Amino acid sequence: MTEEREVCACLAESLIDLDENQDWQEGFNIACKILAHTIRARNRDVSVDKAVLSFKRLTRSIAAARTVKRLRQAAPSVM
Repeated sequence: MTEEREVCACLAESLIDLDENQDWQEGFNIACKILAHTIRARNRDVSVDKAVLSFKRLTRSIAAARTVKRLRQAAPSVM
């Protein structure tokens, strides 16, 4: 089972794209890392709880970043 979990975790990590020029790419990359960590941590409840908490924080951070970006785009430039 450990070997199977490692293969699954490596698959999640292989989805990471090093070209982070898209707004969503950094969040996606972090989510892949969290998913890989969660797969490896299966049967270790404390680590899974930490990964879930990290994912929830990431989701809120991405939403906040999108809001700031929309507000900046909507507001006229002051120069």
